[in-house]
Formats: sequence, structure tokens, C-alpha cells
Amino acid sequence: MYEQVSKEKMDENLNDWQKSEQFTEKLEQEVNNIGIDISAPITEENIKN
Repeated sequence: MYEQVSKEKMDENLNDWQKSEQFTEKLEQEVNNIGIDISAPITEENIKN
């Protein structure tokens, strides 16, 4: 019984992780499409411009 509960929880966690990964990839792609460099450091100077 414990093994079944553990397996179900692992499957649930994996599913949640995959959804999160898909969301992150989609968000990164959308931001890139509009020309925002998400890897650029945020500085006070960048915020003012």
C-alpha cells in the first residue's frame, strides 16, 4: 500500500514538474518573441531607460 501511494505521489510530482517546465518554456519563447532579453542583468540604469 505504501508503495502505491508513493508511486502515485511521484507521478503527480512529475506531472506538476512537466507542466511547470512547459509553462516556463512558453513564457521564455513569448518574451523572446517581443524582444526582451531575460538573461540581461537588471540594473538601476536599465530601469530608468
